[in-house]
Amino acid sequence: MFFEIKNANSSFEILKCENCNAYTLDPIPTETELAEVYNTGYYGKGGAKFILFVEYFVDAFRGIRAKRAINRIPQNGTVLDIGCGSGAFLNYLKKRYNFSLSGIEIKGDAAIRAADCNQGFELHIGFLQDIDFGIKTFDLITMYHVFEHLITPKEDIKKISSLIKNNGRLIISMPNINSWQATLFKDKWFHLDFPRHLIFFKPKDFKEVMQLNGFYLESEHYISWEQNPFGYIQSSLNVVCKNQNFLYEFLKTNAKSNYTLSDWFQLSLQILFAGVTLPLFLFVDVFESFFKKSATVEYTFKYQSKND
Repeated sequence: MFFEIKNANSSFEILKCENCNAYTLDPIPTETELAEVYNTGYYGKGGAKFILFVEYFVDAFRGIRAKRAINRIPQNGTVLDIGCGSGAFLNYLKKRYNFSLSGIEIKGDAAIRAADCNQGFELHIGFLQDIDFGIKTFDLITMYHVFEHLITPKEDIKKISSLIKNNGRLIISMPNINSWQATLFKDKWFHLDFPRHLIFFKPKDFKEVMQLNGFYLESEHYISWEQNPFGYIQSSLNVVCKNQNFLYEFLKTNAKSNYTLSDWFQLSLQILFAGVTLPLFLFVDVFESFFKKSATVEYTFKYQSKND
């Protein structure tokens, strides 16, 4: 057991697989339990997950990711975004580049939002294993903070290897279980996000698993001012506050409207803490990246078929 995590309703362990060195949530939640944690409260409401000023910054970082993603694919290339959420990343590409774009999202509120906001990409609703894209279809496949949610990761990697063209690129970002944040905060770590996050890898082990499946590392990116500094802020608050992820939930579009005076006082202190510590945690993220100990990591793999 790596460590134990509990909330008011359930208890889980993080266990290490002796075969692939993955860290997995045990027990795996049932379909009913997963449906409950992926409810409207998770996705926010309306056209965006976060309130306006937060969504503005998320959109700016989305642009940075897009420019990094398209660096090595043809101008008229084919792109698949697995777990496309609202489709905002694909819509960003649609406005600026001449790609053939597809996205997958599981049935639910995010898929409804993606359909409503779709500006010209092909939206598929369901699970990767159930959708027929043909063979060797895509120049670029992206999975931004999706892999840790997968129920059947081994099968999904095999499926991706059948979809991606030879010399195509796969971009995956995920939490880093080998990070200093994970080690420091354990069950209070913001990016643990149980029971939605089911699987974690140390970077060394994940790269080995991917290479066995024909994916060879081109680059890895540890600095993320979109993810990592807030991870420190919210994880720190989770240690001292009874209400877990209270600040994060406040920043979403479906935040509750009936806050008490005590809630507002707590939020004021948490916002003050965030404002004071943000510059420090931005610097910490840069420092950690030199040691590959940041809270999240983004990999770019090049696929090379073993038959070629």
